[in-house]
Amino acid sequence: MLGNTVELFDLLLYIFAYVTLIARNIQIQTPGIQRLLLKMINEEKRSFEENTKYIRDIFENSRKFLNRILKFLTVSALLTLAAHFLANVIQFINHKNDLDNKPMPSPGIWYPFNGNKYYFLTILISSFQSFSGSCIHFVCNGTLFALLIYITTEQKALNSFIKNLQLCSETEQGILEKLRKIIIKHQIIISFINELGVRLRLLFLIDFCMVSVIIALNVFEMFQLPVSSSTKMFNLLFIGIELFQLFSISWFANEIRIQSIELCDTLYEIEWYECPNKVKQIIFFMIMRSQKPLTLYIGPFYVLTNSAVIRTLRATYSYITLLLVMTQNKEN
Repeated sequence: MLGNTVELFDLLLYIFAYVTLIARNIQIQTPGIQRLLLKMINEEKRSFEENTKYIRDIFENSRKFLNRILKFLTVSALLTLAAHFLANVIQFINHKNDLDNKPMPSPGIWYPFNGNKYYFLTILISSFQSFSGSCIHFVCNGTLFALLIYITTEQKALNSFIKNLQLCSETEQGILEKLRKIIIKHQIIISFINELGVRLRLLFLIDFCMVSVIIALNVFEMFQLPVSSSTKMFNLLFIGIELFQLFSISWFANEIRIQSIELCDTLYEIEWYECPNKVKQIIFFMIMRSQKPLTLYIGPFYVLTNSAVIRTLRATYSYITLLLVMTQNKEN
């Protein structure tokens, strides 16, 4: 009975994990996301070639930050793969001498051969599935983080450019020319964020809904079902990766919102009061526009901020409680 329960939970974990993975893979490969990636690459090259040293330093720091995130994702993926492979090896050793009804490493998957007879082959297939899934997961997350880090970097660069404006030493024509560049750059940022939000809105909804269920199933399996230590380690690492992704996406989305509002304060702090009336009017319009925060959404429901993670964890707790209650009722 417990064996059937473990297989059922493993099957549910596979279903939810692969649905989430397929959704990420499909969304990242859409023409809209590819167009945003090309725009990101071109704008980043232009920023390195045309802007001053402090702007280039901002982009260089963001590139180093992205590299650190990618290294962390690589190490965590390798550790998760190692834990999953170790769990498969232990399962193979424990059941290789069984005559039939051996527990399959990938429950619910049909094999075009006798899984009990060629048990080692099923272990290899399961390990390959984990490896390919981890590669897709790494590419999708890396692409998503690159887009989010890029747009926050553009916002920081724009704020820094405005803070370093010396309006008193400029002619009216020179000030107007710099304001024109700021407005164009701000419109590019707004357009990029709006398009990114439209492309990723559904993906964020699937991610936050599915991940809460996946974490709940992993936690329940770790503490309520008789699984091996290596399986528990795999579950723990998998939970850590999913939580890192949720917290990171929410933090970057919140940073986009904060940076867009900070632009208003940055514009107000420059020496606009000593400028000609025409320049004052343009700056006032820019301040009014920047008071509206730029946001990403989880589907059509919620603004994506740090509070979204709290709602997801609350949902996870509710799912775990529901599973415990269902299990206790079944035992009684």
